[in-house]
Amino acid sequence: MKIHMQVGEPPMPEQPIRIQLSRTRGWRMPENTLKIDRSTRWGNHFHVIACEDGAFEVRCRLPDSDSAPKAAAGTLAAALGAAVGLYGAWLNSEWGIHTRRRAKDELRSKNLACWCRLCERHHAGRPFGEACAACQPCHADVLGRVANGLTCEPLAPARTA
Repeated sequence: MKIHMQVGEPPMPEQPIRIQLSRTRGWRMPENTLKIDRSTRWGNHFHVIACEDGAFEVRCRLPDSDSAPKAAAGTLAAALGAAVGLYGAWLNSEWGIHTRRRAKDELRSKNLACWCRLCERHHAGRPFGEACAACQPCHADVLGRVANGLTCEPLAPARTA
């Protein structure tokens, strides 16, 4: 299959990738990309809250959930990882079955865009099956793996030397 590109365009990915949304002037979402932040039905229901003591906790925004914290963490990175892990567990549960089915139908072969930070190496996007300890954990990774027939479990961060 031949791909025709103009000079200066990034190459078309062979597999779907996670994209970081941007408010930078002139930035546009790449073709074949869906926004999946909290303003959409695909947003993560688990969010991180900073506590007065400097720690962080994860709470759920689902209407039927209680207001109790779902996880506590000492660092922001740990709390973000916990929020993504809880989202993956929810998606894998009986309560997430409809979202899982919709993801397979509607998100397959699509790039997914969220505000979670990507590292410099992945600034143009990160494939869903690739772990990177420098990229912020994101529920887009979970949705992307489910939609494209990979595992639903969050990836373990890559080890850095």
